[in-house]
Amino acid sequence: MGAQVNVLRVAFKLQYLQLFHLKILLALSSFPLSKMNFTQSESPSALHCNPNASAFDWTTLFIATITTNITWWASDITKIWKSGWGLYLKIILWHCVRLHMPAVTMILVLKSGHDRRDFPKQYYYGFNSTKSLGAIEYAKLLVQELFTIAGAIMSLYQACQWKGSPSVRYIDPSTYIFPTLPATIIGLSFLIFSRTKGLSNGVVGFSILFLLIIFGTANALILRYIPTYGDNGIWYISTFLYVYMALPLGLCPPLAPFAIIFAIFARVGGVSLGALIPGNQFPVCQLKRIGFGVPYLSLGILAGLLGMAGVSFAVCGI
Repeated sequence: MGAQVNVLRVAFKLQYLQLFHLKILLALSSFPLSKMNFTQSESPSALHCNPNASAFDWTTLFIATITTNITWWASDITKIWKSGWGLYLKIILWHCVRLHMPAVTMILVLKSGHDRRDFPKQYYYGFNSTKSLGAIEYAKLLVQELFTIAGAIMSLYQACQWKGSPSVRYIDPSTYIFPTLPATIIGLSFLIFSRTKGLSNGVVGFSILFLLIIFGTANALILRYIPTYGDNGIWYISTFLYVYMALPLGLCPPLAPFAIIFAIFARVGGVSLGALIPGNQFPVCQLKRIGFGVPYLSLGILAGLLGMAGVSFAVCGI
């Protein structure tokens, strides 16, 4: 009974920490538009943002922040109380490697030749992990990945509904979450295939590749045939970033740090540049400022640096 109470307390602390982090970001960045003293060059129209953002706009940015900049360090923070800082650091180093080089991680997992039931554990926690993947952990990872896919679909819909000048749409909601989907698709596939029997590792690998192609093609076609995208060729940006993240460019260890550098931009560049650069459209005026863009970008860079550390020190077995 005492152990259950401790687990509940730790879970409550984790949820509180996540909400506290979001509260800090919002406190730094937003306040009522009625209190803003815009100059003519700093008006909402000049900044290319929406002063009357809808709940849908806020929700999309909320999900982008959670899935891109919070889950990699917060989802396993309870390990600090259970097993100490050492294990927690190894876990987040692996998370950062996996999120920046998902295709490389997938190939290494498939080449390991281990029981397919262990693929999710290896993909999410590394080859040297002794962590068991129970039903609760499995459900947590499944919900986390489905949450990311839901956010990507919302951001794509938001991009489809965007109004405004095509000349300022280079960085828009289609770049917020969708480029990070390869890591999610691969993880979700391993979770599903771990419950199947009779499939070889080659079949699993080609099935994941097929899913990656389907998602990327669907994104390109949807954006290509929206008039403002189709007329100006802007549709290819999120598609290019998605394809980059789906390629195993870091499979050669000396190239891994360079692959991660560009992956940082693919993961957090859309929201960060949209918030920081006046010439780029952004769905929420209250968050189009340094107070939101800099912390968002900083967390993304930190994740990339930790990913480099994970590769350089071979903590994750790469």
